[in-house]
Amino acid sequence: MKKNKKKDEFIDDGHTIVNMDVDGMPHRRDSSKRKAQYDISKEEKRHLILAGYKAYLPMLICGIIGMALAILVIVLWLHQF
Repeated sequence: MKKNKKKDEFIDDGHTIVNMDVDGMPHRRDSSKRKAQYDISKEEKRHLILAGYKAYLPMLICGIIGMALAILVIVLWLHQF
């Protein structure tokens, strides 16, 4: 004989279990505070961007050289004589 088990139906009543409103999320930040905190001119902004590019340039060059060497090794290895 099989037992018929009753399964309770889940009814969503809209009750919030956990508050998902976290401080620091992008929708909670005040944009006027951010602009006032980092008040820089266009020229300073341009210099900051260029300094960032200069800082990452050696890593970019090493990455490109490494990829080129890997491709060269693969081509020489798979080259049939």
